[in-house]
Amino acid sequence: MSDTAVPAAGKSAHRMRALWPRAILGRQLGESLADRLPVNLRSQFRSAAAFADGEDPERWARRTSGLFDLIDDPTFVLAELDHGDPQEV
Repeated sequence: MSDTAVPAAGKSAHRMRALWPRAILGRQLGESLADRLPVNLRSQFRSAAAFADGEDPERWARRTSGLFDLIDDPTFVLAELDHGDPQEV
């Protein structure tokens, strides 16, 4: 992987430079979280938690944290599902 950022088509180099460090940090954080999961879930988590260039960092952090928490401790969600009314889909 190269350390040189290359702007995507249609994006200015200035905007790319501002987003690039965030994307790198987001990917590193996602990898760190994935490494805490069981081996059989890591690949799927990495894919679901991928940080895309231009993505809102706060939104990514909330989504990724929620996903990790759901995998790490699903008891709250399972309890909520047990109390909910079944709905036909």
